[in-house]
Amino acid sequence: MLKRKILIACAVMALAPQAYADQPGATVMRSQIPDKGDPYALMTADHPNAVWLAEIYGGSAAIENDPTLDKETRERKMAEHLKKVNAKFSPNLIIHTGGIRLAATGDKAFANAYGARRKALSNGTFRAIKVHQILANDSFGVLLGTAAADRDGKTFTFVGVGAWRFENGLAVEHWELMLPEAWDNYFLAADPDFKGTAKEFWLKK
Repeated sequence: MLKRKILIACAVMALAPQAYADQPGATVMRSQIPDKGDPYALMTADHPNAVWLAEIYGGSAAIENDPTLDKETRERKMAEHLKKVNAKFSPNLIIHTGGIRLAATGDKAFANAYGARRKALSNGTFRAIKVHQILANDSFGVLLGTAAADRDGKTFTFVGVGAWRFENGLAVEHWELMLPEAWDNYFLAADPDFKGTAKEFWLKK
């Protein structure tokens, strides 16, 4: 009988931790229960964080792949797009870049420098191509997508996952999970003599 009660308590705690914590004699510490948002909730495609991720990636893909836009118009639209979506980035954002040799972690300033360097190494051709799936809840988001970049008349594609963590409605942490060898090979080929760390590589001007 005691064993059965323990099993039931464990199941309730796993499936509904807040409800379990409200029970008399519960041993779960209140600090373990999130005050805002529910990280245990199933991720959905229509959650506000998923809609925001779709706006980031889908909006970028639409602008970057629109053949009717000239360079000036494309750059203006992209700047407006980034300004709009950046409002949801925490000022303390942390980013973890893809790759193995080129994997690095940095703050928001690093993220901006990284994006500029990535664009420069691809001669401005790095772009989002397609969003395949997006799911999110209050605390986490995940996206499966395809990006591409050109070099020497060839197009290189990168399939990967973008993982996100949210706090109080803001994006606070981001992981790029690309197929690492293809990622490293493409960008290192643009600067083959570089000998420093991954972070130094992305911060190089």
